[in-house]
Amino acid sequence: RPLVGAYDNQNYIYNVNHQTNGTAAYPYAQVWDLNPASPTYYINPNVPANIGGVNYYVSVNTLSYSANKAAYGVLNCDFFNHRLFVVGGLRYNMASEQTTNYLGATASAAYGKGLEAHYTTPQLGIGYKLTRDLMLYASYSTSFTLPSVTYLTGVGYDVSGAPIAVPIGSAKPTTGEGHEVGLKTNFLGGRIASTLSVYQVTQDNVYTSAVGEFTGPTGISNSVLVGSQGSVIRSRGIEYEITYSPLDNWQVFLSATDMDCRYVE
Repeated sequence: RPLVGAYDNQNYIYNVNHQTNGTAAYPYAQVWDLNPASPTYYINPNVPANIGGVNYYVSVNTLSYSANKAAYGVLNCDFFNHRLFVVGGLRYNMASEQTTNYLGATASAAYGKGLEAHYTTPQLGIGYKLTRDLMLYASYSTSFTLPSVTYLTGVGYDVSGAPIAVPIGSAKPTTGEGHEVGLKTNFLGGRIASTLSVYQVTQDNVYTSAVGEFTGPTGISNSVLVGSQGSVIRSRGIEYEITYSPLDNWQVFLSATDMDCRYVE
């Protein structure tokens, strides 16, 4: 039983903040055209609005874009009179993120530099029915996600020698691998269904960040956000869940999980 498909999801987030240099009695109000397809969308929104004699200066003006696209194929098979089940698939992923800062005086090169990545994630699952109501299974899966930032940061210095965060490279996707084995039961015609599983998930190239206090060559101190990649997180655990249906319209659920999750690098 083959299955093929495609996926496409795109998001735009436009963020503008106006601040006054006068009284705050007037609300921050200006009507913007938020439709990217509109002819008036590209009118410069950085021009200060003057409402009631008060100038509303723009302090933030950014456009964030993210996209996830994929093509995939899955094949479901069963053999030996519905005793052996095999599920396999491939998914080709394309992901991109970019944030553009329209305030030219404060826009560093890092804001306009986007992140693009592609990755193929295979998956495989096998199940064998020991009896009609008891199945042993195993699965292997992979994952691919972009980090929440598009670039990594280190410590640099401005013209006065004060420590500042500076871009040191583009971020990379976080990848993962999952292994799972377990036992599924389905007794009394589905009245009692349960799953017992043991699993391990490893995520590689995880983004981590920390704020540190640094002192520059001229003696000026400043708090700087340092963001890096390369951490590895490993999760191991055991999980049990059971569903009991005493009547057609009633169900009782119970689940328990014990997991050990830690940074191994």
